[in-house]
Amino acid sequence: LTVPAGITLNERVVYASRPLAMPPPLADLLRAPALVLLHSAQAARHFASSCDEAGIARGQLALATIGPRVTAAAGTGWRRIATAAAPDDAALLALARQMCK
Repeated sequence: LTVPAGITLNERVVYASRPLAMPPPLADLLRAPALVLLHSAQAARHFASSCDEAGIARGQLALATIGPRVTAAAGTGWRRIATAAAPDDAALLALARQMCK
């Protein structure tokens, strides 16, 4: 993030995640058209990499993301990618419902 002059930013890590390998049953499910919801840029990069490693065609999958940084981190080639109107779960779920119609 670019912080404007005169603003101080204090960073606090409030959670940590550990990337895991994609389980084969999940990879099998993702070989059919699916909608995936993503909450963080790190998760988006890991998901994209995992799909590529598993040979899952990105064009089969639609992504709903919680914010523009997550959308950018996911990369390209997806069937559809859309960003929630606000960075919260309610907006992300509303987007997912809309994308399922």
